Amino acid sequence: MQAIQRALEAGGIHFESGAHSLSGITYDPRIREADTYIPILRLLDDAADGFMKTADLIKALEMVMDPRGEDAEILAGRSDTKFSQIVRNVISHRTTSSNLIGMGHVEYDKLKRGLRITTSGRWALVDAEKNEKTVL
Repeated sequence: MQAIQRALEAGGIHFESGAHSLSGITYDPRIREADTYIPILRLLDDAADGFMKTADLIKALEMVMDPRGEDAEILAGRSDTKFSQIVRNVISHRTTSSNLIGMGHVEYDKLKRGLRITTSGRWALVDAEKNEKTVL
């Protein structure tokens, strides 16, 4: 039971209990790195030259994704939120094959400190939007 509870809590479900019973369940979904991929591709596709600085991308994603709860909290000893760190992880996890950069959908420009969409990324965006339409 404890393992199930921990797994559910890791997914954003919180159990609120009273003196001797469960008084409520709340759901606070956390934003995962992969959740940012399509919004990032959309923003880069609309940007001049398909490029955005990381700081500008974070601000734009905050407007699109509206992080709340734990995702909006400032990290201890830092000036950025958990959400901004999730976005920065796209860059720091770039060697992972399941990462947006690792898949070849965006490139990181170290000198300009930002991301640029690739042709592969534009095709991935087309495929994602096509899949959204078929689901609806």
